[in-house]
Amino acid sequence: MGGPADERLGPVEAIHVAKGARLPMQSRDAVDVEAGKGIVGDRYHGTRHRHVTVQTRTELEEAAAEHGGPIEPRFTRRNVTLSSGRLDRTPGSKPVRPSVSRNSTR
Repeated sequence: MGGPADERLGPVEAIHVAKGARLPMQSRDAVDVEAGKGIVGDRYHGTRHRHVTVQTRTELEEAAAEHGGPIEPRFTRRNVTLSSGRLDRTPGSKPVRPSVSRNSTR
């Protein structure tokens, strides 16, 4: 896990939010996002960090192979799961702009 970033990131596959730190993640078909604040209704909305967290199906599959079983996107507590690709995990790296396909145009 953790190779170089992939410029060809897939579209949004899943969106999850949690209203609080210990509350379960809930799947959403669409969310409202505020610039500089994050996803409305999520635990990190309006905080100073982690406005939106992102992962890819490719990285989840690599982790599943390494750990011996499937990993459901909601259990990682990330907001957005992209269908494919690899994210740059280097501190200070530029954020990604994936294509949007789940009616989440807001």
